[in-house]
Formats: sequence, structure tokens, C-alpha cells
Amino acid sequence: MTVGRVEEVLAFTGEPEPDVVPITTIAWRLGHLHSDFAGRWEWTFGERRQDPHLLVDFTPSAPLALDRFRETLDRHRASLDTLTEEQLDTVGFSRYPYGSDPDDAYISVLANANLELIHHLAEIALLRDLWRARRSQ
Repeated sequence: MTVGRVEEVLAFTGEPEPDVVPITTIAWRLGHLHSDFAGRWEWTFGERRQDPHLLVDFTPSAPLALDRFRETLDRHRASLDTLTEEQLDTVGFSRYPYGSDPDDAYISVLANANLELIHHLAEIALLRDLWRARRSQ
């Protein structure tokens, strides 16, 4: 089932992205990270059934969004603490349907998740800096 879903996503022939992609917001980037980590947890440590796109209730409240994201990361880290070296080397330990997780050793999945976290948090930090600089001029 999971490989079939990945093939379905890769075979998508709908409308392409626009030539000029709009700039995403801090809220979008945080929501993207939250959804990604919640989905990957569900498809690695959870029941591996829930649609990853439906696991996060988005909110316009920044403090609430941050609290929810921190809870998701804490749960993720706690689950990682239980893993053995053999599990980290297991191909398909994560069955997350939107990526190569089922075909990769879990340590590679974690490396990619860390890159995603660093990448988007750096973008968030830059956007916050730009917003602050704009108001001080």
C-alpha cells in the first residue's frame, strides 16, 4: 500500500506549480514542520494508518502553534530514545507514505528530518529578523 501511494504521488499530472511561487509565511513553515514530524511519528511509531495531512489542527495563535509543535517534537525525541542500533539501520522502519522512508534505513530518514528541521527553522529565523528590521527603519 505505501509504495503504491508513493507511486501515485510521483505520477501526479495535475496543475504544475505557478512560475512565480508565492513567499511562504512563518506560520506556513512552522505548520509544514509540525505536519511532517507528526506524520512521520504516526507512520513510524504510531498505528501507521492516519492521513499525515490531517494530523495537525492549524491555529492562527503563534504561542499555541509553537506549544503544539514542541509537544510533537518532544514525543518524537522520546520515541527515538527507545530505538536500538538495529532499528536505526532497518530499511522501511518508517512507512511514511510521502517520501522514500519505506526504502531507506531509518538513520537516513532521521538525517533528512534533521535537515528539514534546520532548513525551515533557519528560514523562520531569517523572516523574523527581516520583519524586525523592517519595523525599526
